[in-house]
Amino acid sequence: MKICILEDVEKDAKVLIEGLRQYEKENQTHLEIDYFRNSEKLSDILNDHYDLVFLDIYLDKENGIEIARKIREYQDVNIVFLTSSNEFALDAFEVRALHYILKPINGKQIQEVMRRYKRQQKIEDTKQIKIKVGHSEVILPESHISYIEKEGKVALIHTKQGLLRSYSTLEVLYEQLSPTLFTRPQRSYIVNYNFILEVKTSVLVLKNHLEISMNRKIRSKLKNDYYDYLFNDVRGDIKYGN
Repeated sequence: MKICILEDVEKDAKVLIEGLRQYEKENQTHLEIDYFRNSEKLSDILNDHYDLVFLDIYLDKENGIEIARKIREYQDVNIVFLTSSNEFALDAFEVRALHYILKPINGKQIQEVMRRYKRQQKIEDTKQIKIKVGHSEVILPESHISYIEKEGKVALIHTKQGLLRSYSTLEVLYEQLSPTLFTRPQRSYIVNYNFILEVKTSVLVLKNHLEISMNRKIRSKLKNDYYDYLFNDVRGDIKYGN
């Protein structure tokens, strides 16, 4: 498991690293930890693959929330905010933080972060669906689907592993997917809530910056459902599958 720590207060970083090493020892696991005091090497962070990023909200002359938004544009990593104040709790919620640690950091908080992370990994592998591709069927976790778009008679299924083409209709595909994880903003698209970067007045902005117009009749409900998803995701209340 690879972890990034972005924290400008050295003593706080030290406590966090010691807590993670204690967790590593108690759970007989291996943690690879990279520590940065500022975002000067943010490009290195963005080009690497981390499972967890611990990010201080109050970095020297920098806003951790804005850094988190930049990270979100490049990768769907689990982010844990570190802070001495809950002033930015709502912002942390909006960037879908896995957890929010109020300093001083202690072992109990680290245990809770790791518990949430392990639960998230289980969720990602929970429900699998069958997709007809050509003359064969592909089975994959539904959480690996970012979005599906209609192109003529073909459904283009964008996944973490790449693009799949299916002659199944969007109606058939949508019926297989969990309503707590997917939405259908209009006839030609199905979108994973977790792949949404921003909800504007009339469009969804995805993490690849694709903008999808929303059906006027469902805009209000879709926005409410999306924010319910974010709230329940942070609380750990989302249930996948049937």
